[in-house]
Amino acid sequence: MIKILCAAGDWSKSFEMIGQFFYILLILAVVSVLAFLCAKGVASARLASMGRAKNIQVLETCCLNAQSGLHLVRAGGKTLLIGVTKECIAVLAEVDAGEIQRESPNAGGRFDRFEKLLAQFRARAPEKGSNK
Repeated sequence: MIKILCAAGDWSKSFEMIGQFFYILLILAVVSVLAFLCAKGVASARLASMGRAKNIQVLETCCLNAQSGLHLVRAGGKTLLIGVTKECIAVLAEVDAGEIQRESPNAGGRFDRFEKLLAQFRARAPEKGSNK
């Protein structure tokens, strides 16, 4: 009779441990779902705020290589040509609004328009050796 009671006690401890195991799995699942929802909420908030800039607008972008590019940006009523690299951002020139060509997307590639604007900038830029 003592052996039967001991065996019954072992079974009850086993069921208790199984119950605790499933309880921990349930808590882990709830925490995982909450973490997923928080991450999704943060990502959607960042995406929603990206289009809200009222005073800054990127007009065109030209990637020169994987770590640098040129951007035509309108900010505070000025249109600027900026160069962006891995190490820095530099204002290359202020562009007059009349120099920017407004073409429909189907009337030539966006790279053609940017190349024309870059050629105008290069023609206007002083030579490296000059003391202007």
